Amino acid sequence: MSSAQTAIASSQTISLPRAEYDALQAQVQALQTQLDWFKRQLFGAKSEKRLAIDPALQADLLAALGGDLPAHVKPETERITYERRKSRGDNTVTDTGLRFDDSVPVETVVLSSPDLADVPEDERVLITEKVTYRLAQRPGSYVVLKYVRPVIKRKDTRELVTPPVPDNVLDKSIADVSFLAGMLVDKFMYHLPLYRQH
Repeated sequence: MSSAQTAIASSQTISLPRAEYDALQAQVQALQTQLDWFKRQLFGAKSEKRLAIDPALQADLLAALGGDLPAHVKPETERITYERRKSRGDNTVTDTGLRFDDSVPVETVVLSSPDLADVPEDERVLITEKVTYRLAQRPGSYVVLKYVRPVIKRKDTRELVTPPVPDNVLDKSIADVSFLAGMLVDKFMYHLPLYRQH
């Protein structure tokens, strides 16, 4: 065997343990990261209050670390009273599916059918209108959207044509997409609970 072949063979034998060494080092580093995380979770400072537990009932887990729990001090309290106004009346759902009185503004949106775009006005007869309500949200206020869908009869084909109901995020819901988006932003960005939003 020549010296060049010997050098190649020795480098191959050395590279195999080096690759194993690198893999083991990566594994040790990953395990050390996990161990540090668990230590922080178990022994690190937390936002939750730690209760002072009677040593007769449960041994102190932090005693082995040399840390003592602070004595539990009851915070000072004060009594606050308030008055609240009475309910504005019956809170039942109306025949439109809404629980709002006349103080909430109503925006009327008249929909048109694309099937009637090329039909002249004198060839149409308005039969009735179908109304759909949705609760929407504007910046700082709420509004009720009233969708009016005229039912029109074509004189030439005697066919009734009605525009479709606008798509909704949740089927059979009166909540508009703006209302749902505003509710999620208030809850998860501004941390406003649902009962406060209601």
